[in-house]
Amino acid sequence: RLTEKSADRRIGLAARLMKRLMPYHDRGIPKDNRERARVKRQLVQAGIRRPNALGSFYAVKIMLSLGIPLLVFLVVAWIPEISMQQVLFAALVGGAVGLLGPNYVLQKKVIARQRRLMEGLPDALDLLVVCTEAGLGLKGAIQRVADDLVVSHPELAGELALVNVEVRAGLSHTDALRNLAERTGLEELRGLVTLLVQSMRFGTSIADALRIYATEFRDRRMQKAEEAAAKIGTKMIFPLVICLFPSFFL
Repeated sequence: RLTEKSADRRIGLAARLMKRLMPYHDRGIPKDNRERARVKRQLVQAGIRRPNALGSFYAVKIMLSLGIPLLVFLVVAWIPEISMQQVLFAALVGGAVGLLGPNYVLQKKVIARQRRLMEGLPDALDLLVVCTEAGLGLKGAIQRVADDLVVSHPELAGELALVNVEVRAGLSHTDALRNLAERTGLEELRGLVTLLVQSMRFGTSIADALRIYATEFRDRRMQKAEEAAAKIGTKMIFPLVICLFPSFFL
């Protein structure tokens, strides 16, 4: 009987808490346009482009921030050994996880997608150089590269194909390329777009500019690889100290 009374009391407390919180759930949606624009940009960079993506994202945040504490209350209601202070602490932690978890997952999706785009960028640069040197214009070269990369790097191929779609819809090459840089969020693509825009503006050879940029891009990749290799020795200190040295001492 004591267990049932304790469970009923905790369920009633959860219901009252949810009733008080529901009128304030709209406050989870930021009123600042810059914050909304930042989240929308992250959704696009993560590959989520549905028209209702922004509203769905905040709806998920609200549902998790309210649903996880309620789930905690419902679960621990049948465990009388847990004190009310521990229950409230677990509910607060669950609410924080529900509020911050979607942002963390979204950021990880953006990083993973940018990594996949970076893996296909060297091949795309080489193909662009070959196509432009063969006499194709920028639009035709981008379309040919998108067609060739659709199997090996489908996400980068989709981004390049979208550039031609925007051009056919009436956007200028400059705006379409800048949209490409915004959709991906990669500094390397931003530099490539800037180079192409300047080449079209001043009438210089696009093939020469792409060849120079491809060479510089390979040099930067090699420098990053050498930097990562140089850090391995320092990073190995911690697992050696934590894992191997205690066994040597024993």
